[in-house]
Amino acid sequence: MRFNRDPVDQMIGYLEHFFRPDAVEQGFSLAISGGMGGARLTHSHERQFRYVMQSLSLWRDIANDMFRLWCLAEDDLLKEGSFYRLTNTGQGLNRVQQVSRSSSNMDPFTRVGKKADVATFPCDFARSRGLLRFMFDEDRYTI
Repeated sequence: MRFNRDPVDQMIGYLEHFFRPDAVEQGFSLAISGGMGGARLTHSHERQFRYVMQSLSLWRDIANDMFRLWCLAEDDLLKEGSFYRLTNTGQGLNRVQQVSRSSSNMDPFTRVGKKADVATFPCDFARSRGLLRFMFDEDRYTI
């Protein structure tokens, strides 16, 4: 866990130490503008700060609980009578399967993220359908 969660905590510390959401130091704005450097979105410094903080906080919380979530995902994937279907997800053909235990255990993470004061939540866990996408790549499953 140290190797997954602690670097994210360190990045959160850097973000809080070197940046403030309400003040932009000359030359150190986190703002992004659509069309510049391949960016497709436009966010102010404050919105981007909060978006990054929310994303890092979400990942820290998930990484902190990764072992339990991994076990739940394994249980879902190996559940008798539960099969995957090959689906074009917009990123090629992927195996998609119902994962009700994993999905319901992601609710606390997504609920915290949605209560944050950012208009855009960075992740969509497809909770409404109880689906978790995983891809088959050279004999490895990526969840």
